[in-house]
Amino acid sequence: PDAFYVSGSTRKICQLAGDTDFQWAKPTENQTQSRYGLTGTDLGVPFTHKGMTMVLFGDTQGGGVSGDRDALAFTTDINPEDGLALNFSASNSVWRPITVPGISQNAYEVPLDAVSVSNRIYLYHSTDHSAQVAMGRSVVAVSTNDGTDFQLLYTLSRTNFINVSVNEINLSDWPGFPQVGGKGLVLFGSAAYRASNVR
Repeated sequence: PDAFYVSGSTRKICQLAGDTDFQWAKPTENQTQSRYGLTGTDLGVPFTHKGMTMVLFGDTQGGGVSGDRDALAFTTDINPEDGLALNFSASNSVWRPITVPGISQNAYEVPLDAVSVSNRIYLYHSTDHSAQVAMGRSVVAVSTNDGTDFQLLYTLSRTNFINVSVNEINLSDWPGFPQVGGKGLVLFGSAAYRASNVR
């Protein structure tokens, strides 16, 4: 069936990036252009790390950072109903791009998700974009210093798990896993960009 919108089922709380919310004709709470040179971004994938909510952003613009690089923000704000106060990883008042040495990180090559395990951030990132393939492969990288630096660990997938979402679960809530208790990670993924089934 055709997709349809249920009136009133969504609402805008706040604009996260830039200095001016042109829809509401008022300053944004985060003032990212003034504070970090950050004028616009996409995505916005949250995960929890050391009691903070970290947010991965995709192709980000502004501040003299060249290319379609990606940004990392964090917040201790626990009430998003009145807006979300974000601080971006920055250097000299300019947002600092997420960098994974050993892979290309341009348009369509974005952070997909992350998890925090034993005070380390494990980042899932797409790469290998070309004119023929939007996302060619996914990789896993690790940070031991809260996202300041990342080290490439391995290729996750070139086939069915190129675009992934990672969820930490209680194994007792999901029958069928080899272990029946404790925490586990479940990966949901797809292959060809916007043209494949979820696995």
